[in-house]
Amino acid sequence: MAAANAPITMKEVLTLPSIGINSQFITFTNVTMESDKYICVRETAPQNSVVIIDMNMPSQPLRRPITADSALMNPNTRILALKAQLPGTTQDHLQIFNIEAKAKMKSHQMPEQMFDRTANLASNQIINYRCDPSEKWLVLIGIAPGSPERPQLVKGNMQLFSVDQQRSQALEAHAASFASFRVPGNDKDSILISFASKTSNAGQITSKLHVIELGAQPGKPSFSKKQADLFFPPDFADDFPVAMQISHKFSLIYVITKLGLLFVYDLETATAVYRNRISPDPIFLTSEASSVGGFYSINRRGQVLLATVNETTLVPFVSGQLNNLELAVNLAKRGNLPGAENLVVQRFQELFAQTKYKEAAELAAESPQGILRTPDTVAKFQSVPVQSGQTPPLLQYFGTLLTRGKLNAFESLELSRLVVNQNKKNLLENWLAEDKLECSEELGDLVKVGYTPDYLFLLQTILRSDPQGAVNFALMMSQMEGGCPVDYNTITDLFLQRNMIREATAFLLDVLKPNLPEHAFLQTKVLEINLVTFPNVADAILANGMFSHYDRPRIAQLCEKAGLYMRALQYIEAAAKTGQIKEVERVTRESNFYDPEKTKNFLMEAKLPDARPLINVCDRFGFVPDLTHYLYSSNMLRYIEGYVQKVNPGNAPLVVGQLLDDECPEDFIKGLILSVRSLLPVEPLVEECEKRYLVHCLKEPASPTNSIFGASCE
Repeated sequence: MAAANAPITMKEVLTLPSIGINSQFITFTNVTMESDKYICVRETAPQNSVVIIDMNMPSQPLRRPITADSALMNPNTRILALKAQLPGTTQDHLQIFNIEAKAKMKSHQMPEQMFDRTANLASNQIINYRCDPSEKWLVLIGIAPGSPERPQLVKGNMQLFSVDQQRSQALEAHAASFASFRVPGNDKDSILISFASKTSNAGQITSKLHVIELGAQPGKPSFSKKQADLFFPPDFADDFPVAMQISHKFSLIYVITKLGLLFVYDLETATAVYRNRISPDPIFLTSEASSVGGFYSINRRGQVLLATVNETTLVPFVSGQLNNLELAVNLAKRGNLPGAENLVVQRFQELFAQTKYKEAAELAAESPQGILRTPDTVAKFQSVPVQSGQTPPLLQYFGTLLTRGKLNAFESLELSRLVVNQNKKNLLENWLAEDKLECSEELGDLVKVGYTPDYLFLLQTILRSDPQGAVNFALMMSQMEGGCPVDYNTITDLFLQRNMIREATAFLLDVLKPNLPEHAFLQTKVLEINLVTFPNVADAILANGMFSHYDRPRIAQLCEKAGLYMRALQYIEAAAKTGQIKEVERVTRESNFYDPEKTKNFLMEAKLPDARPLINVCDRFGFVPDLTHYLYSSNMLRYIEGYVQKVNPGNAPLVVGQLLDDECPEDFIKGLILSVRSLLPVEPLVEECEKRYLVHCLKEPASPTNSIFGASCE
């Protein structure tokens, strides 16, 4: 089998030495990996430290000076657990730290004892401890030196403990793992344990894999106990399992041995699927890679290897190389994998020909990648004659689909036709509320003709469990012929009442695409809610330019409060260009959230007929000389007078100084000074004139005909 077609692919993710981990610390006692998110390494030289490797960015390890006997990262978050014996104490202490907050969260002396070890684990090195998802079953694994006649073959011992029964069972095993599995005909998952062992008895080596149900459910279909042989090549006679991982995505068991062998088995049947050597160096640690249905392993060389299922080759490998068609179909159904299309269709036709409609319906419902979820399949069930007193095969099919999830658009339409024809609208409402039907225009038309459901109630029901489904349902309503049965504002308020800002925004952005004047209120609303909660989203909406009818003054105020300076400036520009001078004057007078320099330059370039906005900016932010020069050069002398007399007489000296620089006629300057009189600050005025050697020019002449600037001022 060519490597490219192998059902399992191996990839080196990183090597620990490449990120500064010394080989002496690449051991079982120093390295931990509780999930596919983090690796944790304890270093004891040159100083005690803990290295945390985030698998999303493995080239950037986090090293902290910490002394501990063991260290574990939380499987999901950046929380570190440490165990150490504190000075002056005889018991181990546990401490939990939040890495991001750099704070200790909790500290305990060793917490409550779960159980006593069984005798078979005496003098064993403990290598694994696990619990099932319900935390009702615990398993402890240890290893011990081999027997005198076979010392190289390490013994494996296991203790299985029931929390409910407070009882233990001792078994021989090197590795174990728990899994959940839905037995056909049972509406609840069963808890399974799988364990692998390799034992020597009177010189005879026995290697086995076992799969057993724990706590069988009374009156429910149970899982039949399975076992299979582990076939070790002759060169691996003393090799033994060190780890087991179970892929919940594909229901596969991975058994990993010390010398790097990988055994792959089907969880349901314990059928051997694949065997290969994945590492030339001893493997001492593994962890589930849940997102891809594989596992990580670390060997003594420091390689971190990722094993994943080759989704395109697994089913063809099982059907072709192993010639196990039934297993190939089951793997394809469970993992939604390609490669069994012909087998599934052939099996469906066989069941149909044998009038096993229930089994055919189940196969179609579980068909990989939905290859049997087609109009042809519906037509096939429709064509079956209905026997008196029996459930129509078509209803059996739809019932099977409903128990497994959501119907596609065509299935939803056909089932709805049946329900509408029988006037069972309550069923339709329930399925819509449970998001069991895919909404479509055709379904909307059918529902409209048949009856008028309570759309508001349906939307409220969907909102409780499926926010995105509620968005889709609301958008479906918005596209219904004759208009949306619930007005857009009511729909928006339903989302907002549950603080679903993103969902409300997604709905409004879609329905407001036409940019109609009658939607001005809703345009304003979607901008308002995002300016208050997610300003960056509002900024993106404004940048897109998709709305033009919103309340611009209101949105400008919120942009200012949200600190969107560029949007505030753009609002000033837009208001100026559209002749809304009063609004420009208000914003420049009241707002603190615009760039003064850029706003001043824009207003000067705009050459507005009303200079009050420019006066606001220049007076507030110290651009009085620039203002004076602009007004004088633009022949807007009355605004200069208005500024000095009414707005800010205290800045008259700056105005006079700039007018002198601009060689303004003396009569105008004299009149300006006289108009202020007692409000004129004398010392600043003298200072401005001293700069220009014109102090004596300030003396008021004896005769009105004399010049304010005497002959000596020339």
